[in-house]
Amino acid sequence: MDYRTILVHLDASRRCTERARLAMQLACDFGAHLTGLYAATFRDLPAYARAEGAPGITEEWQRLHRERALDVIARFREHAEKAGVDRAEARIAEQDPVATVAMHGRYADLVVVGQADPGENHALLGVPAALAERVVQSVPRPVLVVPYAGSFPTLGERVLVGWDTSREAARAIADALPLLKRAANVTVLVVNPDSTGDHGALPGADIALYLSRHGVRVEAMENHTRDVEPGTWLVSRAFDLGADLIVMGGFGHFRLRELVFGGVTRSILGQSALPVLIEH
Repeated sequence: MDYRTILVHLDASRRCTERARLAMQLACDFGAHLTGLYAATFRDLPAYARAEGAPGITEEWQRLHRERALDVIARFREHAEKAGVDRAEARIAEQDPVATVAMHGRYADLVVVGQADPGENHALLGVPAALAERVVQSVPRPVLVVPYAGSFPTLGERVLVGWDTSREAARAIADALPLLKRAANVTVLVVNPDSTGDHGALPGADIALYLSRHGVRVEAMENHTRDVEPGTWLVSRAFDLGADLIVMGGFGHFRLRELVFGGVTRSILGQSALPVLIEH
């Protein structure tokens, strides 16, 4: 399986260009159709501003919102052409961005969104700060979350896979196979395997064997930590290994796993300085 359709969420944030660039890079690598979806909630003027403003101020406000969307779309099309994307299209949906991305994401193999930037005014952008987390929970597809800072000249050359035997992690690994098969090195990391008891005699060995049968160059690693939060530990190990991508499952269904792994998911989505491919 390869990625044949990639969806990237567009908005007026500072990091939209880098997010779109990574999506374009992937579209070129896989010969995929790329859809750029501008999705932001139209932010109406406060009632007092409408009451005290000049005639036509609401229409002018709407025009500015529309121009902003059209500007983002125009830049997306320009950059896609320069990047050599053969098949690219752009859409505008001025409505709930989470629901919109989730709906359009059902028809994609991979969804690309941005990590929340604490320096942005999300109300003005019309995009919730928790968009990445909510999209991961809503769309039945792998989601690539691009950090709000940094540049990423490579993606998927050296990959760290967080493995906890969960259904979500298994789905994330299966749907990341197009990237994992191209990687120069993949490390499967099992953190605190004693906490679940279902890893077998050699934690990580079975999933590593599964990946090797797909032609993935893989090694398994087991780490134990009691003093460091698992999400922070995972990101730290990724940097130690020189990884340019983290693959993991998120938000398990069982209550205990939700409490433990859900916290890891939110930590990584909010703090990781590396791109994360994650699936619910």
